[in-house]
Amino acid sequence: MDDKYNVVIGTKNGRHEGALYYLDGTGDMIWQKKLDKIIGHATISNDGNIITTSGHELTDGRGQFYYNYQIQTFDKSGNKLWEHPHRDDDNKKPVTDESRDHTPYGVRTTDDADDFVIISKDKTSLFDVHGKQIWMNDDHIPGDSRSVALSSDADIVAVGFENRLDKIDNDWGLAAFAKKDGDLLWQKSGTDGQMVSSNAIDMITYGNYISLGIASKEETGTLYLLDGKSGSIKWKKTTPSTILHTYFAEDDNNLTVISNEGLRFYDLDGDLLWKKDIVFRPAISSEYIAGSSPFWGYYLFKVFDYDGNLIANHPVQDTIRSIEISDDSKLIVVGTQGNSYLDSSTVYYFKQTS
Repeated sequence: MDDKYNVVIGTKNGRHEGALYYLDGTGDMIWQKKLDKIIGHATISNDGNIITTSGHELTDGRGQFYYNYQIQTFDKSGNKLWEHPHRDDDNKKPVTDESRDHTPYGVRTTDDADDFVIISKDKTSLFDVHGKQIWMNDDHIPGDSRSVALSSDADIVAVGFENRLDKIDNDWGLAAFAKKDGDLLWQKSGTDGQMVSSNAIDMITYGNYISLGIASKEETGTLYLLDGKSGSIKWKKTTPSTILHTYFAEDDNNLTVISNEGLRFYDLDGDLLWKKDIVFRPAISSEYIAGSSPFWGYYLFKVFDYDGNLIANHPVQDTIRSIEISDDSKLIVVGTQGNSYLDSSTVYYFKQTS
């Protein structure tokens, strides 16, 4: 969602296709377009000018594998600006099914979409808004990249990866790069067989702190808060369940953590302020923390304030897949899915009433 409440939505329309929708703040359709990729991730810049998607295809048959990942950017009218990687060969023919590329690509953009960080296995690259590569670093990550954190106001890029130095366990790793030139600033690695969760890295506004959530073999989790400049560990907390997501609050004073058990809310000293079991798919704004809870065949959409008080609780018929809150906290958009990708999906709009 951008600052004018325009919303972009990416969908899965089969094993090889997706669609991109652009809606206004009342839910009216402005435009839609079919894409030759399943859209797993979609964002829009705060000013609404740049839309970024991350897509892939699935192999046919029962045993499905991801392939032909692609990052694409569009303007607010839906015109494609650039893509990474460019899939055409010398004869300008599209990649065929026999020449699949199974390299995963992930992307994180700043709020103004001036910078794009793209990760692929052991490579980290920074692109500008025109798709020009500013730098690429492939020298310092001894494993596969899993997630990336980036802030518009910070001068570092943080990448979580699977560390394979010991050739036995896929241990966690975290590296920080200078956003200006891609130089490695510091690197941390674990030796306990725990792995970085794919969405469990976040960075505070100016890069002072980085949150890191990891999963262990025993189904417990570990939460770290690190100094963004030096990589030193400020504190470490064990959680009773695998950590899936971490998000800093808009005021940079708190940290939201989602595990397999539910939502946990910390201050930056590592004190657990409150928790809500069976609350997932989080979103956070300057006023609210929203999430979803499965409940007897349907879902409950829940909204809490920073003190953990439940201020809204709405039943939603379909499975909640995504929640987005506007920066001013006045609008919340909830995306759902049907029982399969052939079923229709529903988007719900919730407005602040007081």
